[in-house]
Amino acid sequence: MQTSMMQEATQRGVIKTGRVRVASLPQLDALVGEHVTGDSPEVAWQDCYGLFRFASRDEAEEAIHNSYYRLFRPDLDWDSATVQEIRHYPPYSTDLMAAWEIVERLGAETGQTEIRRQGDFWRAAFSGTEAFAGTPAMAICLAALRSRGIDPIFCDKLLEEEHPSRVDSGPDSETVDFI
Repeated sequence: MQTSMMQEATQRGVIKTGRVRVASLPQLDALVGEHVTGDSPEVAWQDCYGLFRFASRDEAEEAIHNSYYRLFRPDLDWDSATVQEIRHYPPYSTDLMAAWEIVERLGAETGQTEIRRQGDFWRAAFSGTEAFAGTPAMAICLAALRSRGIDPIFCDKLLEEEHPSRVDSGPDSETVDFI
C-alpha cells in the first residue's frame, strides 16, 4: 500500500526532488524505478489482508466473495474486505543484479561511475554524487537517487530493525544500521 501511495504522489507531482521519507525497501525500490530507471512496475491486485495476489481486479473481487477462498482465514471479516492495487518494482536495493541495471543506465548517461569497497562499506558514485552502504546494491540505489536530486530519509522503524548491513541516511548524517 505504501508503494501505491508513493506512486499516486509521484503522479500528482508531489515528489520531485529533495528529501523523501522512506518507510520500506519496496518503497525505496519504487523511487528508483520511477526516478532512475523509468521501469514500469508489475501491477497486481490483492485482498486487503494480503493473502494472495491476482492478475486483475475482477479476479480479486471474485475471490474475496468466494466461500472457499474465505476458508483460508475464516477468522477475518470478509464482508468488509476490499481489493488493493499493488505495484511491484524489481528489488534494486537488495538484489545486486537488479541494481546493476542502474549502473549500466547511469554509467551510460554520466560516464562517471564508481563502485568500490571502502573499509566496511560500499561506495557508489555517479557524477560526483555518492553514497555509502553495507551492500553494493543499497549504495548504488542511494547514489542513483541522489544523482536525480532525491535524498531518501529512512523512517526510524526501518532503521531500528536488526539487519546485517548499514547505510548512511543523508549527507549530513552518520552511517546507521539498515538492510
